[in-house]
Amino acid sequence: MERVSITERPDWREKATEYGFNFHTMYGEPYWSEEAYYKLTLAQVEKLEAVHR
Repeated sequence: MERVSITERPDWREKATEYGFNFHTMYGEPYWSEEAYYKLTLAQVEKLEAVHR
Protein backbone atom coordinates (compact mmCIF):
# COMPACT_ATOMS: atom_id res chain seq x y z
CA MET A 1 0.00 0.00 0.00
CA GLU A 2 1.28 3.44 -0.90
CA ARG A 3 0.18 6.78 0.57
CA VAL A 4 -0.04 9.38 -2.20
CA SER A 5 -0.10 13.09 -1.29
CA ILE A 6 -2.52 15.27 -3.25
CA THR A 7 -3.98 18.76 -3.14
CA GLU A 8 -7.56 19.26 -2.03
CA ARG A 9 -10.08 19.07 -4.85
CA PRO A 10 -11.74 22.50 -5.08
CA ASP A 11 -15.25 21.08 -5.55
CA TRP A 12 -15.24 18.10 -3.20
CA ARG A 13 -17.96 19.50 -0.93
CA GLU A 14 -20.28 20.17 -3.85
CA LYS A 15 -19.63 16.71 -5.31
CA ALA A 16 -20.29 15.06 -1.95
CA THR A 17 -23.61 16.89 -1.67
CA GLU A 18 -24.48 16.05 -5.28
CA TYR A 19 -24.08 12.34 -4.49
CA GLY A 20 -26.17 12.56 -1.32
CA PHE A 21 -23.33 12.66 1.21
CA ASN A 22 -24.65 15.58 3.22
CA PHE A 23 -22.51 15.30 6.36
CA HIS A 24 -19.20 16.07 4.62
CA THR A 25 -18.61 18.90 7.10
CA MET A 26 -19.16 18.54 10.84
CA TYR A 27 -18.92 21.38 13.34
CA GLY A 28 -17.37 23.58 10.67
CA GLU A 29 -14.58 21.09 9.91
CA PRO A 30 -14.23 18.68 6.98
CA TYR A 31 -15.35 15.12 7.77
CA TRP A 32 -12.28 13.66 6.05
CA SER A 33 -8.88 14.82 4.90
CA GLU A 34 -8.28 15.62 1.25
CA GLU A 35 -4.49 15.60 1.61
CA ALA A 36 -3.81 12.01 0.52
CA TYR A 37 -5.19 8.73 -0.75
CA TYR A 38 -3.97 5.16 -0.47
CA LYS A 39 -3.03 3.16 -3.56
CA LEU A 40 -3.32 -0.63 -3.33
CA THR A 41 -2.28 -3.35 -5.73
CA LEU A 42 -4.81 -5.93 -6.91
CA ALA A 43 -3.08 -8.53 -4.74
CA GLN A 44 -3.46 -6.32 -1.66
CA VAL A 45 -7.16 -5.76 -2.38
CA GLU A 46 -7.76 -9.47 -2.89
CA LYS A 47 -5.98 -10.29 0.37
CA LEU A 48 -8.14 -7.79 2.27
CA GLU A 49 -11.28 -9.17 0.65
CA ALA A 50 -10.33 -12.73 1.59
CA VAL A 51 -9.82 -11.78 5.23
CA HIS A 52 -13.26 -10.14 5.43
CA ARG A 53 -15.37 -12.90 3.86
